[in-house]
Amino acid sequence: VTRDAAAKFLRDHLGTWIGAWCGALAEQGAPEFYVALGEAIRAAVAAECARLAVTPHMVAERLVDREAGGEAFTCPRADAGDATF
Repeated sequence: VTRDAAAKFLRDHLGTWIGAWCGALAEQGAPEFYVALGEAIRAAVAAECARLAVTPHMVAERLVDREAGGEAFTCPRADAGDATF
């Protein structure tokens, strides 16, 4: 049951958007540490997909949740220059 749930989670959720998310980190100029961490996460998800024989339908670009209020969410502290949040 747990293996089936993990496979479905990867196929239907995490595996679908992790590549686009990691690409966005690099494209938006995230610090190199976070880009590298994202790539490590992408590799771990790919390994789990292979282990569980899962082929997710990959999302190529950011999806917009119209119900959540638009195309972008901006952290209210983003312009504060405070890295402690």
